[in-house]
Amino acid sequence: MPYQIKRSESVQHAVRRIAREQLTKAIAEIDDSLLDRHKVIHQVRKRCKKLRGLIRLVRPALGKTYGRENDALRDAAGLLSDLRDASVQIEVYDQLLAQYASPAQREACKEIRQQLARRRERIEGGEIDRCLAEFRQRISAARARSSKWKLTASGFNALSGGLGKTHTRARSSLQAVLEDTTTITLHEWRKRIKYHGYHVRLLKGICPELLKPYGQVLDRLGEALGDDHNIAVLQDTIADMATHRSHQHEIEAFGKVLRRRRKKLQRAAIPRGQRVFAEPTTAFVKRLHKYWKL
Repeated sequence: MPYQIKRSESVQHAVRRIAREQLTKAIAEIDDSLLDRHKVIHQVRKRCKKLRGLIRLVRPALGKTYGRENDALRDAAGLLSDLRDASVQIEVYDQLLAQYASPAQREACKEIRQQLARRRERIEGGEIDRCLAEFRQRISAARARSSKWKLTASGFNALSGGLGKTHTRARSSLQAVLEDTTTITLHEWRKRIKYHGYHVRLLKGICPELLKPYGQVLDRLGEALGDDHNIAVLQDTIADMATHRSHQHEIEAFGKVLRRRRKKLQRAAIPRGQRVFAEPTTAFVKRLHKYWKL
């Protein structure tokens, strides 16, 4: 079934159902030996993020269980973060080089590609299977616990607190970006947008003709900020690498290309975000409450 709360079921039942579905799919992906291990890592980490978004939506009603489960899911995903980052850097590097680098820059940057590949090999070094096995054990335990989760509220009352908190944090993070646009503030804003986007997906069924396009705008905004962050991480990695002096000019020129690309992404994302979050949190929550009642 979709990652969505059905109006015909209780919120508690929906939360338990969605959690079990996502965790069961993650376990199945790990157990499927035909799937590429790097794709599996990417997919199961996404499922952890979706689950953390789910429990954030009912955070006040979930009580102390929220903190325990959020920590458990965060720590489980953390087992795979270095493995995923090492693969992402190569993917981002190849994409950016193909799209924005000149032939001379591509030739000069071959050495960086080799260093990134060696770095991934060092990080992986037989760790993939071990990390996935431990990750599987942890999420299997989380799946067993999810069937006993209890909410202290029902209906929209179980949702409104988490919905409002996430929307408020996304608006506050945008304000931080406007005051000081840095890699840190942009990344924090992206994280808040992602969680808000999960909440919109979970509630899409109450008014799909309005919430579906809104969710798509959030997805595009999150992707743009994600691209910006990936470039920033790659810039830091390249800066830390020792490269041959004869290639320094081309590598510095490629660095300028990356900086221009980041500026373009930010110039598009920030005004879009201002429009998305122009509505105050109280008004947004009230509007969705009306959809829920209808």
